[in-house]
Amino acid sequence: MSKETLSFVTPPPPKNYKISSAFSYNFKLALTPYPDECLYSIFCRYFVRSGSTSNKRTVFELFGEAQNLASLVYLPRRLELVDGWVGSGSLITREGLADNNSCYGYFSVAFTETMLQEMEEKIVTGGSNRSLERQMIQKCSRSYWPEYLQYCPECTKEDIESFGETYWHRLPQLPGVEYCPKHGKAIQNSSVYLKETTMRFLPASHTLRRMDEKEKAEKWMHKEKYLMIAKDSEWLLMNGRRLKGCKEVARKYKELFMEKGLTTAQGIRYSLQ
Repeated sequence: MSKETLSFVTPPPPKNYKISSAFSYNFKLALTPYPDECLYSIFCRYFVRSGSTSNKRTVFELFGEAQNLASLVYLPRRLELVDGWVGSGSLITREGLADNNSCYGYFSVAFTETMLQEMEEKIVTGGSNRSLERQMIQKCSRSYWPEYLQYCPECTKEDIESFGETYWHRLPQLPGVEYCPKHGKAIQNSSVYLKETTMRFLPASHTLRRMDEKEKAEKWMHKEKYLMIAKDSEWLLMNGRRLKGCKEVARKYKELFMEKGLTTAQGIRYSLQ
């Protein structure tokens, strides 16, 4: 995969953009998120339930403008529209979507203090901040993200048994997650290129009608290490937000290094040899 960086920048929404009451009602029927479901997948399910045959029309229904959907596999974008999507009094909140249906916790450990404060304000107030979204995308460089949307075969089977359909999970899309920490099964590539999700809704329920269960020998040899990476990635998804950004993470690492005698209070590192 080439080490190119895709741009997800879009213009600000039109001032007169409003969501129709009929749209809000239909969207609420499909929006209830499943466990570990990414935002992109939620919108894919709306697309199916709406009966729409036009990706472009549905994008404009949701966002009021052109929108690169690929970033929604990972990031909690366009949270300022949540109240319009779900209506007043809904149990679905900006904070819930950011925590449970995006990879915000995972990536927030690399955010500067300013970025983190601005993002927390956006979650609380629902304000629009396109500059912040551009910064998030730059921080969350996709150079090493999977080329395809990915899935665990066992999770897919469980989804169908529990919900009657499957969906795109967050965890398999993260770099380095090669095995499912719950089932120990090798993560598989779907037939959907991440680039294809730019302006198309490609629901897992349609894509994963046929599944593979391949396991590469070179990965199987290091399965336990890959499982550790997957478990740590899962922990960051659920808890990374509490670490309060890169400055706090760096401080914690320094404390651990000092405990092990690998650095001093002034930051001078000793040789490990």
